[in-house]
Amino acid sequence: MHISEEAAMFLTTAAAMSCLPVGGIALLSIPHQIRDRKLRRRGVTAEAVCEERLYRGGLTVVNVSCVFSPRPGVHVRATVTSPRPAPRVGEPLTVVYDPENPEVVQSTHYLRSSARLGRVSQPLFAVLLLATVIGAVISTA
Repeated sequence: MHISEEAAMFLTTAAAMSCLPVGGIALLSIPHQIRDRKLRRRGVTAEAVCEERLYRGGLTVVNVSCVFSPRPGVHVRATVTSPRPAPRVGEPLTVVYDPENPEVVQSTHYLRSSARLGRVSQPLFAVLLLATVIGAVISTA
């Protein structure tokens, strides 16, 4: 298969221009991935109570403000990703927290889900970067 020099230059430019935003998203997702990995590895499960439902666009519940007790007499308030279906105010939900730092908490629903932006953006960034490098090498040859 042969493509014209103009088409190759256009594709290289498009890949290079896409690298910056996709790379930014990929980098910004790294701290969340590290936190999630820690919670999956050494997190402790606790029952929390929904205090407030936080909406996006007034229709969809995306986060839940909740309170839980990592130890007797200690109450921690946190905002976590809402499970599906979203709990009503006063209803329980299961969260996972870091025993060393109970403020690091997330819903078990979120930790089990696989639809995260980092899982898509990081491989996409690698492909775009590779396409840019290959296109640049071909166009200078």
